[in-house]
Amino acid sequence: MSRNRRSADKVMEEALMTASSYMKRAALEIDKFFGEGYAEDHPELVAAFMQAAAADMQTMWTAATIEDGLYEVADNLRRIADAPGGLSAG
Repeated sequence: MSRNRRSADKVMEEALMTASSYMKRAALEIDKFFGEGYAEDHPELVAAFMQAAAADMQTMWTAATIEDGLYEVADNLRRIADAPGGLSAG
């Protein structure tokens, strides 16, 4: 199994871009909901928004990784079962 290996610098840059994106989106959404300037006056709400977004992203990545692995296991079991002398023999 080959995986795309990324450098630590690349991963760090992507993490910073993601955090920046979460912060900008948090300010936009909070101000849209509570009124202009609310996010700036309530950084704790921005932080909570960012934490929720990051947790959601982690959950989605974890679920996708598990799903990919399960499909790979299922495909391999199917190949074994269909092979001559596979699971159905004997």
